[in-house]
Amino acid sequence: MSYKNNEDKLAYLRKYWKEHPKYREKSKLYAKKWREDNREKYITSRKQRYQERKGELQEKARNYYREVRSIKRLNNPIAKKQERRWALNRIAKLKNFIQAMKVEMGGVCRRCEYKDEPRILQFHHFNGKKDKKGNISEMKSLIKIRLEAAKCILLCPNCHALTHLN
Repeated sequence: MSYKNNEDKLAYLRKYWKEHPKYREKSKLYAKKWREDNREKYITSRKQRYQERKGELQEKARNYYREVRSIKRLNNPIAKKQERRWALNRIAKLKNFIQAMKVEMGGVCRRCEYKDEPRILQFHHFNGKKDKKGNISEMKSLIKIRLEAAKCILLCPNCHALTHLN
C-alpha cells in the first residue's frame, strides 16, 4: 500500500492499532522482549528522556497528587482527620525548632539583656528588608528558617516595637 505522505501512513497505523487487538498484543510482546534483550540501551534512553522532561513530569505528578488528595479528602472523613493531624504535627515541629533556634542564639534580648523567658523573644532583621527572604514564623523549611535566623538578632517585644518606631 502506498501513502501520499508520512502523516497518512501514521493515521492508517493508528487506526489499525485501535481496530486489531491481536496486533496490539503482539506489539506489546515484541517491545517487552526488545527491552529484556537491550536492557542497558533501554535504561540509558529512559534516563535521558526523563532528564529532558524532568520538570514537566514533576509538575504532572504534583497536579495528579493534588487532585487525588483533594478527592480523597472530600470523600473520606478519616483521611481528612489524618491530614489535619499531620498538619498540626508539622506546625508543632516548626514551632519547637524556632524555639530551639532562639535558645541556640543565646536566648537574650540584644538591647535590654532580658533573658527570663526566651519564648517571647522575636527575630529582628538588623539589615532591614535588604536580605530578608520572608518572616521566619511563616516559613516551612527548617533549612530556610536556619538561614533566615542567621540574618537576625533577638529582641524582646518592647525593644522590637521601639526599634521599628525609630
